[in-house]
Amino acid sequence: MALRRKLLGSQHPSVAGALYDLAWAAAGNGKQKEAEALKQEAFALRQKVSDNYPDVAISLCYLGNSMRQRGNLEDAYSVLSAALSLQRKFLGDDHPDTLFTLGSLGLIYEAETNWSKAETVFREALALRRKRSGNDEPRALWEYGELYHALVAQRKYPEAAQLLAEVLTPAFVTNPACSDLLGRRLDLMGRQGKWAEALADATTLMQYQPTDYYWSYNVAALLVMAHNRPDYGQLCHRIPTTFAETTNPYIAQRIAEGCLLLPNSGADLQLVDRLATRAVTLGNGDGGGIGYFQACKALSEYRKGSFPGAVEWAEKVLKNSEVFARAKGCAVLAMAQWRLGLKDVARATLSEGNKLAQDMSSNQAVDLGDGWINWLVARILLNEATELIANESTPGAKSNNPH
Repeated sequence: MALRRKLLGSQHPSVAGALYDLAWAAAGNGKQKEAEALKQEAFALRQKVSDNYPDVAISLCYLGNSMRQRGNLEDAYSVLSAALSLQRKFLGDDHPDTLFTLGSLGLIYEAETNWSKAETVFREALALRRKRSGNDEPRALWEYGELYHALVAQRKYPEAAQLLAEVLTPAFVTNPACSDLLGRRLDLMGRQGKWAEALADATTLMQYQPTDYYWSYNVAALLVMAHNRPDYGQLCHRIPTTFAETTNPYIAQRIAEGCLLLPNSGADLQLVDRLATRAVTLGNGDGGGIGYFQACKALSEYRKGSFPGAVEWAEKVLKNSEVFARAKGCAVLAMAQWRLGLKDVARATLSEGNKLAQDMSSNQAVDLGDGWINWLVARILLNEATELIANESTPGAKSNNPH
């Protein structure tokens, strides 16, 4: 920038370009306030020295996006609207710059949780993008994802499913580029309790992204729901080793928990317990996750046959604010109490867990929301506790394997 000012003068259009480059560099270093000031300076200069309306419009777009990222939504809306008006006039509705600005306006509505207007904007942007370059272009895939988000936020699940069906054709699902939208469809199926469909998508995602622990965790829970013990056993035998060295408490918890959902899963229980211990140790200061980490450690103790240890860890969970963490803790605590002969206490604990993660009838409309995977894991464990207590409460009944 200094060289251009020296050689070309402070009022040259190239100085505006240098100011934008400097603004992006500042933003990349986290200096958002400085970046916005540089963009404002660049825009003012470009307006002054340039008769090129597209250049002015894209300058406005950059400035508006900077304001949006800093949370200045009202001013960002004004600036982006001005940019869009210029771009529609001089570039056309389907020009890439016009569509970029239109998407930025959609993000403002999204930030304001004005989902109806966000839906309208992203529908328009996607229709124009598809007409211009088809379904599989990266920006079109992004617009599909944003429109999906707006639909789900309004609980328009049928429309969201129809939207994803348009792009997730059998041919496209063979392409790893589908992964982001496939993950969204997995979430949509999970929210509605459509376990078979969710399992198919989670399995594909695990193949495309084998180092992403979240897909393995989903597959484990969904295989249990599918009563597919052989594949579940193979998964549990394999994944603890893959993630054995993780230092992320969430990864440690979910891999350990995924391998403990059924008795005798085939996993190395010593390795799994190390992961569970690592989760509660590394995540001790994590107020949002500690309940889940403690529930996982309680389950690990139970699977090892250490019922007093399971009780100790599960009781810690009951003080947590996370509903499904407490539901998991109740399931493990009820089973451990039952094994220790505390029959009435176990029944009461199980009853409390069932209130926290209520069972869903197979014929009712389901909307489990963002936390569907934690609800599912809680229900798997609560169902096991229910079966344990019901079987051993029946005269003459024999219990299953104790852990």
